[in-house]
Amino acid sequence: TGTLLVGVLADASVNPGTAERSLRQFLVQATCATICAAYSFGVSYLLLALVDLAVGIRPKRRHEGELDIAQTGEVAYVTHKSSDNLDRDVSTDSEAVRSPKQ
Repeated sequence: TGTLLVGVLADASVNPGTAERSLRQFLVQATCATICAAYSFGVSYLLLALVDLAVGIRPKRRHEGELDIAQTGEVAYVTHKSSDNLDRDVSTDSEAVRSPKQ
């Protein structure tokens, strides 16, 4: 919003030799902000796709239910069939509960 407001609030008497408020200046600011957003999205998408190819972004489906147990020692969200995990007693499961020192 600050970028767009330059076209609305700019005043040459405050900062001589710079932008002056006008519809043209507002459109210049809006165009530049749109280009910047599109570029940022494109580069971020490309980098994320490369990381996904290299190491993978998401764990395999069969491991999703085990992440909460491995990291926190409890089942946080049940968004898929994880009956194996719900039936386990994680308080005594040495594989599921790991202390930071290990």
